[in-house]
Amino acid sequence: MTRFKKIGVYLFFCVFLLSIFFNYRYYQTIKEEEQQFAYLFTDFYYEVDETIDSLEFLLTHDPEGNKLIDSMVSFLNQLTRIDFMLRRVPYYFFSEGGVSNSVGAAANYIERGTKHKGQFIPPFLEDGRLNGQERAFLQELNSFLLQVQYALNGLEKRSDVPIRDLDKVRFDRVLTENVYNEIYHYRFLEAYVKEGKESN
Repeated sequence: MTRFKKIGVYLFFCVFLLSIFFNYRYYQTIKEEEQQFAYLFTDFYYEVDETIDSLEFLLTHDPEGNKLIDSMVSFLNQLTRIDFMLRRVPYYFFSEGGVSNSVGAAANYIERGTKHKGQFIPPFLEDGRLNGQERAFLQELNSFLLQVQYALNGLEKRSDVPIRDLDKVRFDRVLTENVYNEIYHYRFLEAYVKEGKESN
């Protein structure tokens, strides 16, 4: 074998080994990203499901006083966790995350109050009970969360086991169409205001 052939074989062998190394690293990166997405989706789904359960407890059991405060604080913590996850989404993939979302807005309105169409909406825990307007707000929020869960499931009813074949593009679409759409947090406020007008 001539010297040039030996060098050629040696170079080919080096390129081949480098190719195997980089392809394996690329494969590992893809697998890690898929696993991170699976964790994100599972955690997000779980948080939405738990938040729905907490909200339905608030709406059906109508706690008062300290029980209401404890239940509402727990519920607000769940909303805050979802909001945090939504704000972190762009670090996982290409969503709009980091911007205002309906879950974070709802938590803010419940905790701090706001003003909508000239009407002051006080924080929900001010009087130690849920009034009709606050219940209307929470019912609209519950409908919204069920809609998000439905979109995640692709099923008509709630399920304990989320669909695992949801890909990043579909997940991003669910978030963009539902969670990052500002119309929903205005619906919460509209439900509050409308209930106030109907009860007067």
